[in-house]
Amino acid sequence: MDSRSFLFVLSVSSVLLVGCGSPIVDSETPSDTVALNTTEGTTYENTRFGYRFIVPDGALVYALNLEGQTARLAEPQDEIVFVVGDGSNVLTIRGIDGEVSSHQWLTDHVTFFYPTGEAAQQIQELDGRQALALYGDGSSGSPARILVVQNGEQLIVITFEQEAEVFDRILTSFSFIL
Repeated sequence: MDSRSFLFVLSVSSVLLVGCGSPIVDSETPSDTVALNTTEGTTYENTRFGYRFIVPDGALVYALNLEGQTARLAEPQDEIVFVVGDGSNVLTIRGIDGEVSSHQWLTDHVTFFYPTGEAAQQIQELDGRQALALYGDGSSGSPARILVVQNGEQLIVITFEQEAEVFDRILTSFSFIL
């Protein structure tokens, strides 16, 4: 896992990063935390932030276990979830409570993701809603894509390090349930 994405997951969770590497799954996590089988894969549903997506075959949805600084299977109430694809490439979905707009959130956080300020901006749709998107070069200092979309009084922020077909399939299946 790229250290920048892992640091983001840890920094928003107010935990110090001791080391990084591939997620370690907590073996005591119940296997039914990712439920709703479909013909294309498993569906992860986040009831706290009101979204769902189809998890491609062979992939798992993780959340951070703050106590042991390890990854565990995601649950429906997790604030931050991530999917590891292609070895170390990570897609992260973060729900944010509050009344800040997508534009304001990006303005406040763009330098964290793009320290040089080099990113292309575009407006696109995610499940019929307007999403602000920033595109970088997919290097450690410039993630490939950030999407920020309003969901009522919450924001959904999706980031991934490098473009990947598996992540495009997740975005294509992404839907809001609230």
